[in-house]
Amino acid sequence: MSKIFRVLMVLALVGAVIGYFRNWYTVSRLDEEQYINLNVKINRQRVREDLQRAAQRAQSVAGQAQPDDGASPATEQNGYGPYYGQ
Repeated sequence: MSKIFRVLMVLALVGAVIGYFRNWYTVSRLDEEQYINLNVKINRQRVREDLQRAAQRAQSVAGQAQPDDGASPATEQNGYGPYYGQ
């Protein structure tokens, strides 16, 4: 159970770091005498644009990975894989 928790914490940390550098959110701090105000602003439009861009790239990569002629990429004309029949 603790292993799953650690993995989730690492994923959350990675997501937070990526989000910060992609300007998905900003954190500002205002110091007063007795209080410190922390403000977090989330740029939903930027997150939405980045998610759409990632989906488009994933679709284009998936489209490039599939062969155009319908054959398996590891199969040659003789029906053997790239390491057989040489």
